[in-house]
Amino acid sequence: MAAATGMIALFAAASLKPLVTTQETFRMESKKAFESGSPKGDFNKAFLAVVAKDIEGGFVNDPNDPGGATNMGISLREIKRLDADKKLPDFLFSRFDFNKDGFINERDVPLWNETLARDFYLEFYWNVIRGSELPAPLAIIVFDSAVNEGAPKAAMHLQRCVGSETDGRVGPETIRAAWAFRIKPGGLRPEEDVFLSRLKRYASLKEQQYFFSGWARRSFKMLKVAQS
Repeated sequence: MAAATGMIALFAAASLKPLVTTQETFRMESKKAFESGSPKGDFNKAFLAVVAKDIEGGFVNDPNDPGGATNMGISLREIKRLDADKKLPDFLFSRFDFNKDGFINERDVPLWNETLARDFYLEFYWNVIRGSELPAPLAIIVFDSAVNEGAPKAAMHLQRCVGSETDGRVGPETIRAAWAFRIKPGGLRPEEDVFLSRLKRYASLKEQQYFFSGWARRSFKMLKVAQS
């Protein structure tokens, strides 16, 4: 835990640029990023960033990862959970059952492809966080959080940042709060706040001894994509 806490401080110091506090800069930054008419989330940009080879691209089956066999960021455990809860549409079940034996298992996972991942991400992550309605920088980093941590936790990172009720569901109140957010002079942008919120949660997990540095690098990369 101490090592992870130190990593949080390191990433914060190295990656978050202090904001100039002049009134003009404050006015321009707030207007540029968060007033109505600013760009909204772009699913294609967010998806391509998340499935990059060094983020979620490719097949992995790490024994220390509770998700088990995973491809394109989609774990076998998550697909089985959705299927057991009757939340996996038939059209997606048939595609995840890549070898058409009537079961989704470890033999299927390496065969999953980017087209399947795109449809799954759109249905279970992007639409759930209402990415197309969020300001573009927030949409990308909250989407990546949803893929990595689950949509409810991603929503709570966002809600704590923008000051709406932390119920784990992105609804009209959260959307309004995201667009109404104003950067305080010398303060963090909301996507930077979400970034730090993610690091704090990662540091609290028992798996952090194996994965914290990777999670932190991933989150930092997505922060830079969000701000590009």
